[in-house]
Amino acid sequence: MEGFEKVCKATHKALDDKIERHEKWLGEHEGKIDVLEKSDATNTANITNVCKSVTGLTKAVWGLVSAIIIMLLGFVFWYIQSLPR
Repeated sequence: MEGFEKVCKATHKALDDKIERHEKWLGEHEGKIDVLEKSDATNTANITNVCKSVTGLTKAVWGLVSAIIIMLLGFVFWYIQSLPR
């Protein structure tokens, strides 16, 4: 019986060591997941801000293109009116 108890205790100790190692490993992963969640929240806020900036820049580009087209049309009208008859 004593030999059986030694084997049982040795096996139990090995399993306890494995469980402890796995719990530590899972704890490390939990910490990493927390960091990633915080990073994800920050990245989401940054992406939202970039989208707002792009929207503003798009409006500015449309305004610039519209101004250029109006100036070109004005130039064409001026040129047509200034042609000798």
